[in-house]
Amino acid sequence: MSTLLSRLILGLSLILALCSQAHAAIPDSSLKGAACFISDTKSRVLVVMDYLNRKYSIPGGYIDRGETPAEAAAREAFEETGLKVAVGKPLMTTDSAVIFDCFTDAPIPVFERDGKATIAAWHAPDFSREIKYANFVEPSTNLIKHSRYPEQAEMFKHWMVLSSPSLIQSHDDFSDNASPFFVQQAQINERFQSFIAGLPSPLSGLAQQFFKHAHLIGNSVLFGVLMLAGMITGGMRRLSSALLVAMLTVIAVQVTKLIFGVPRPMQIFPALQLADASGFSMPSGHTTTAFAVWLTFWSWFAKESENKRFWLLTALAGGVIVGASRVYVGAHYLTDVTAGAVFGTLVFVLSQWLSKERANGNTLSLHPVVWLAMAAILVPAAAYFSFPVLIIAAVATLTIAGVLQVMKCANPGLLRQSMSLKRIIETLSLPAVIAAAGLIASLFSRSSLLTLEVMIVVVMLSASWLVGYPLYQAKRASRQ
Repeated sequence: MSTLLSRLILGLSLILALCSQAHAAIPDSSLKGAACFISDTKSRVLVVMDYLNRKYSIPGGYIDRGETPAEAAAREAFEETGLKVAVGKPLMTTDSAVIFDCFTDAPIPVFERDGKATIAAWHAPDFSREIKYANFVEPSTNLIKHSRYPEQAEMFKHWMVLSSPSLIQSHDDFSDNASPFFVQQAQINERFQSFIAGLPSPLSGLAQQFFKHAHLIGNSVLFGVLMLAGMITGGMRRLSSALLVAMLTVIAVQVTKLIFGVPRPMQIFPALQLADASGFSMPSGHTTTAFAVWLTFWSWFAKESENKRFWLLTALAGGVIVGASRVYVGAHYLTDVTAGAVFGTLVFVLSQWLSKERANGNTLSLHPVVWLAMAAILVPAAAYFSFPVLIIAAVATLTIAGVLQVMKCANPGLLRQSMSLKRIIETLSLPAVIAAAGLIASLFSRSSLLTLEVMIVVVMLSASWLVGYPLYQAKRASRQ
């Protein structure tokens, strides 16, 4: 036990080190940050959306040790937008940061739509890890409202007069910067959209609305529904199985996305975009989730029924519909959803095997070593990619492993019993309160690092209670 606990402590220490490294990189001087104000010839400013707090800001960040503020501003602009900029005069200097006028020597390729210009930011090193979007937008009250630094956003119009605007070049797409393989694949998305649009009215309108919203049955909210259904019908045993499905899906989807870094069809051909999506493309997370969750529902409720084949086909059809929806809205290629179907099926098979009851009445899904094994994948991946989702998932797996080690139940049969409504409310209420408090705290946070630290605390506390409380109650019952 001491060896296992020492490994848990080591794993959590590595996760916390990811945050402390960022703090350590900040120099001791009062001037800690630098940013680039990049404008275009249409009096718009280039802003990026933060991955965690979903707020806008101009490209910028901390000054690394040994850097000048101007060097830091140019580096941050490249890391967040993929643009190589020249740094001009300072536009504003505060006690802790300096904002520079920055501009490019070559015209910036953009796609114009609804008054904003999108740039091809998927080549940027921080794309999908820290940054969701990069767009030229007009300074407005709405931009100030959704800005990380409203006091800076209020100065945009003034800085526009003082800045050196960069030339832009409108493009219908960004296929010149993409692999021919994905350019060719995107033709399937275009043909699918054209086919639906060409259907007779009103069938065309109904089909368009159906495929725009069908992806909702593959949304990550399904994991919460699966956990709730598990607690109602199979107690802690099925709750642990649902948590396994969620964590294995995160590993399969997020690690693969970051390894391959495939841009979405809508990022290469922005005209294909019919729904919001960010990050990389392969595999489809919605499709993976749909196959993994709906097959798990089938195994719980219909596998032993007389119509098991019908319900199996229904579960598979749900996954196929989600995949078709993601292709239609321009979020994924056909190969992405195919990979998602394979990954989702593998997640289902592996989670079923780990959740199978052994001869002693226990299951591997409730064994801490299984969760440590997942952490052994997530911790190095989180350290290498510095991706918030992987960091949070690593914290969750280590926390669950620790709770399972400490809260062992001598009577495995008690873990199969469905939970009463009172017990379910007790199990879910505290994590809900903690999550709400964390959300409120993050709304007032300007720092992505602080937001991440809040999320880590929320996940540690919520996972501890979600797993620990039912185990504690089962342990109490086994003593009676």
